[in-house]
Amino acid sequence: DEMLSGSIAGLVSTPTTGGPGAASKIKIRSTVTLNGNTDPLWVLDGMPLEGNDIPKDWSSKESVDNLYNMSIAGLNPWDIEDITVLKDAAATAIYGARAANGVIIINTKSGSKGRPKFTVRYTEGITTPTKITDFVDGATYMEMSNEASMTRGGGALYSREVIEKTRMHADPYLYPNVDWMDEILRDYSHNRSANVNVSGGSDKAVYYIGLAYYDEDGMYKDTKLSDYNSNTYYRRYNVTTNLTLNPFRTTEIKLGIQGYLANANYPASAQSTIFESAYFTQPTYIAPLYPDGKLGAFSGGELNPGAELGATGYANQWRSQVYSNLRITQQLYKGLSITSMFSFDTYNYTSNRFTKTPNTYHATGRDANGNLLYEQTRQGTENLAYSLSAKGNRAIYLEAAVNYRNTFGRHTVSGMMLFNQSDEINTKATNVEEALPYRFRGLAGRFTYSFDDRYFGEFNFGYNGSENFAPKNRYGFCPSVGLGW
Repeated sequence: DEMLSGSIAGLVSTPTTGGPGAASKIKIRSTVTLNGNTDPLWVLDGMPLEGNDIPKDWSSKESVDNLYNMSIAGLNPWDIEDITVLKDAAATAIYGARAANGVIIINTKSGSKGRPKFTVRYTEGITTPTKITDFVDGATYMEMSNEASMTRGGGALYSREVIEKTRMHADPYLYPNVDWMDEILRDYSHNRSANVNVSGGSDKAVYYIGLAYYDEDGMYKDTKLSDYNSNTYYRRYNVTTNLTLNPFRTTEIKLGIQGYLANANYPASAQSTIFESAYFTQPTYIAPLYPDGKLGAFSGGELNPGAELGATGYANQWRSQVYSNLRITQQLYKGLSITSMFSFDTYNYTSNRFTKTPNTYHATGRDANGNLLYEQTRQGTENLAYSLSAKGNRAIYLEAAVNYRNTFGRHTVSGMMLFNQSDEINTKATNVEEALPYRFRGLAGRFTYSFDDRYFGEFNFGYNGSENFAPKNRYGFCPSVGLGW
C-alpha cells in the first residue's frame, strides 16, 4: 500500500503507527459513509476482500497489536502484475454499496509461455525517523520553569545549586539530566527482503510461482532491562502460485493461491504510551536505571519511558492468510462468453501477551561511603502474566457472468451481467452475535456503446443486498450513466 502513495491521482496514503509491519491508511473518495469508514474495496484477482485482516473488536489492552490493518498489506509487491483504481460512480457501480469509497483492483502475475525463467532479487534498506523532536537539557528546563513560575507571581521551583549540579553532571543519579527520546530510540534500523520466482509454460498451460521473505526491525533501543525480547520486529513469508490451463481452444481455467505467514513482536506497553511518556517526562524527573539495576520512578508516578519500553513485558503475534480462486471461462460465439469463479479465503491471528509490573525505586541521597540510598516506590510482580487473544474468519465467494463484445463497422457494443455472493464467518466467535455470518449478494450489469471510437455511452447498475439490513429493505439499486467524447 505504501508503494501506491504519490503514484495515483486522487489516492491518499496516510501512515498509521510507523511500526514494523504497519500498513498505511488508504483513501480514494475521503469520508463518505455514515459511520466514518473510509476504506476502499480491495479486489484481488477478481475476489472482493472483506477486510479480513481487521479484527472488529480491538480492546484497549490490544491497542498495541493494532498495527497491521489493511487487507492487502500482506501481499508481496513483486508478485503484482497491475493495479487499477476506480473512483467515479460509473466505474464502481457494478460493485454496489461496497464501492462507496472507491475500488482498488489488484491482479497477480500469471506467467508466460516459454522455458522456465527464474528471477532472484535481494534488497537491504536502512530506515531512519523522519523527524525527532529536540528537547532542552535539564538545566535549561529548570531555568525556564523558574521563569514561568516567577512571572506568574510564584517562587523559584529549583535552587541555583540544583541547576548548576544538573548542568555540570555532578551526580547523574541524584541530579539526572536525561534525553528521553535518545534513551528509547536509535538513529537507524534495517529492513531486508528476498524474492525468488519462476514462470514458464506451453500452449496448453502457463505457470507462475513466487516465494518471498521480508524482515524489518523497529527503531527502539535494546534496553537490556529484562531477559525477554521486548523490542519490535516483523517477519513475513509469502507464497504465490498461479496456473492457467487451456485444455481446449475456447476454454480457459485459472487457479490461483496466495498466502503469507507473519510474525511480529512488540513491547507490552502501547507505542502511544511509550512516546507520550518520552514526550512529557521532564529531563530531571528521575534516573532511568541505577547502578545496581534498580528502575527509577517516584512514588505514585508513572514508569519512566525506558521502563515502559523494556520492563513491562512483550506481545508476540502470528498471522496467516490464504487467498484462493478458481475461474473457468468459456468462449461461445462471436464475442459471447461465460465465466464463473469460486474463491476461498481464510485468516487467523493470535497474540500471546506476557506482561508484568516492575519494581521501582527512587534514590534519596548517599551514605557516608558514597553509596546510594533508596526508597522503593512501587512493588511489582516477579513473574510474567500471560493472556491470549485470537481472531479469525473464513470467506467463500461465488461469481458467474455472461459477457458480450462485438464490432459492427464503426459501432462497438458490449454488455455484461454478473451475479455474485459472499459468505463470511468469524471462526473465533465467543458469543452468538459474533458467530452470525456476514453475507452479501448482488446482480450487476454494464452496457456500453461507442461510435467510431470517438463517442461513448455507458450504463451500469448494481442490485445488491446484505444481511445487515431488515428483510424488507435488504436490497438496493445503484445505477449510473456515463457519456464521453
